[in-house]
Amino acid sequence: MDEARRPLAVITRPRADAEALAARVERAGFAALVEPLLEIRPTVAAMPPLDGYAALAFTSANAARAFAVRAAAREMPAYAVGATTAAALRAAGGTTVRARGPDVAGMAREIARDLPPRARVLYPSGKAVARALDSLLPGIRVDRLVVYDAVPAHALSQSLVDALYTRTVH
Repeated sequence: MDEARRPLAVITRPRADAEALAARVERAGFAALVEPLLEIRPTVAAMPPLDGYAALAFTSANAARAFAVRAAAREMPAYAVGATTAAALRAAGGTTVRARGPDVAGMAREIARDLPPRARVLYPSGKAVARALDSLLPGIRVDRLVVYDAVPAHALSQSLVDALYTRTVH
């Protein structure tokens, strides 16, 4: 099918995740327009010494990538929610990655099973989180470290505006 006739899919994921998704969408026969509605920006929070932690816990691939740039904790046990977050940790050199379920509650159950009471877990995350990990782990100390912020886009690209006006978005 020629490019002009292929249905257009708009990929709104942050850029780090959008390119791979756009490639899959194009293989499925769509044209893809990458239009991130969020920009992932690393924060400048101070990195704590890691030697007092039993494990790391990640609920997003963005946190895994942002943390990996700042820390050399490749050998520490790391828990990840879902395959995408686990893949981001492994791509950053993580060697002891445990992918646990599709949600934070499943990961928390695994951490509680694996770690002794009063263990410390470092939780690198975004500025906004859907669910607080510490509330799911009574008896385990969870220290949250904000490593990125997701900043909304303030304008749409001219390519998307043109596609909307010509009604080529499906």
